[in-house]
Amino acid sequence: MKLSELIESIPFDKQDYKALKQIIAYQLDMSFHQIHSQNPKLSEKDIQNIQNDYDLYKNQNKPLSYIIQETDFYNHKFKVNQNTLIPRPESETFIDIIKTKLKNSSNKYHIIDVGTGSWALGISAILNSPNSSSLKQCALLDISSKALSIAKVNYNRLISNKPNLPKIYIQKSNLLERYFENISKFPLLNNIIIANLPYISPKGYEKLPDKIKKREPPEALLAWKNWLKYYKQLINQILEHNTNKNYELLLEVTPKQIKLLKQKYNDQNINFTTHSTCHFNIKILEVQIKL
Repeated sequence: MKLSELIESIPFDKQDYKALKQIIAYQLDMSFHQIHSQNPKLSEKDIQNIQNDYDLYKNQNKPLSYIIQETDFYNHKFKVNQNTLIPRPESETFIDIIKTKLKNSSNKYHIIDVGTGSWALGISAILNSPNSSSLKQCALLDISSKALSIAKVNYNRLISNKPNLPKIYIQKSNLLERYFENISKFPLLNNIIIANLPYISPKGYEKLPDKIKKREPPEALLAWKNWLKYYKQLINQILEHNTNKNYELLLEVTPKQIKLLKQKYNDQNINFTTHSTCHFNIKILEVQIKL
């Protein structure tokens, strides 16, 4: 069977045609141009794999990114699987903030990506740094060994051969524990901490689409009853260590959580700045801590 014949035999909605093409490209390991110009003959295995994957996407709510095992984020393709969250467009605001910060500052920084997952944030920050000398070291910290294995794949795919890379430090860690245990490896004064940690309440989680609830790791989304638990732990870890350093945290949160965090730390020497994203109810909160 030719590919064109298979496409004609699959009942698909017009809005699903792009997804079908991506599934075909993934299964045949071909570009869109090759698919259309060559109209390849398919084996029975090819046909079965394409039909099965399209059924997973269309009828079983499996996210396309998990089927084709990659997603686009800030103009690059990152490997993902069920052990990592799929990076969202609103999280690209992290990178915009970091780019502006590095461009407008003569300081040199460490970047610490906490709960790194696929490492989409940290890698994108490195690849889009306006001045490579501004970033001296990047740490990837995650409590999940399986997530870190995907982060390492993306490192090898996207930046391992780039010149003038900052030093890369990869560790399994509960938030910043391993960072503080190895603080001597991070001698600079200024540190940017990126954290897109679980912050969704059980009530909010129930409102999410089934393809997210049933397919993406709940431990990377759901903060259970205490929906500020992880961000409080993160900030408290910094406040408990008198390191004489500057920390600029970038946290993905909701407007209500911003209000609660400001109330919690209003008597501390902490400054807050809120950045909008492309999602009306998701913000990036910049938290500046000087110890």
